[in-house]
Amino acid sequence: MLLGALPVGAVFGLLSTRRLLGRLQRLADSTDAVAAGDYERRVPVAGGDEVARLEAGFNRMAERLAETMATERALAGAGERARIARELHDSISQDLFSLRLLAGGLRRALPAGSPMHPRVEAMERTVSGTLQEMQALLLELRPVALRGAGLGPALAELARAYRDRLGIAVETELEPVGLDPAAEPALLRVVQEALANAVKHGRPSTVVVRLADAGGGRIELSVRDDGAGFDPGRAAERHGMGLGLMRERVAELGGELRVESAPGRGATVRVTLGPTA
Repeated sequence: MLLGALPVGAVFGLLSTRRLLGRLQRLADSTDAVAAGDYERRVPVAGGDEVARLEAGFNRMAERLAETMATERALAGAGERARIARELHDSISQDLFSLRLLAGGLRRALPAGSPMHPRVEAMERTVSGTLQEMQALLLELRPVALRGAGLGPALAELARAYRDRLGIAVETELEPVGLDPAAEPALLRVVQEALANAVKHGRPSTVVVRLADAGGGRIELSVRDDGAGFDPGRAAERHGMGLGLMRERVAELGGELRVESAPGRGATVRVTLGPTA
């Protein structure tokens, strides 16, 4: 009887392992899809084990993210941005943090050499990356007050927030410039958007924000990163409507916005205001 039970147990164990691997692979693929912008992705919840908790947590996070992103696209006021930022922090960021903890706990509970380790580690890395992107989005939505001090101090405060909250080296080169105060909020939003895009798409180690008087009545503002870079000809696919909104803001000021990048060579968003813009 014992000899007869051994093959049955082996087959049952193999099927169970394959089924669990399949669920983890589905979770990892779905997490990648949400990180890439597919907020409609969901996974079936099976059983009551730790993986089921991950599945349910993933679905809850994806649902809240879809609802919040739809609202964020529809509402663009500063007050609404602040409210949405609070909702993102209170719900989705907490869900992502919980998912990361669950994935880490599952990884540590697996026996050494388990074939599930690579899938769980991949899921943990993706969730960590998505959490960082969410924190960058929170900083993008966060209103930065000019407080009458001008654009330079507001940019310095924004750079400090990225350093403190995301651990990214955001350096500033800020010269005094003669800028119409009415243009300062639009340029501040452009820098917020450019920083968020750099963190989300480029994963840079260093970003440099530069504001300079270029002479002849011209002012130059740039955000340069050392991240992954991209093909500017396909920028719309990469940045969605964000880059278009940046161009519109600059065009309303009578300026020009250029994007300079190449795969593997970082990216620069450059704004020029003045007679030659």
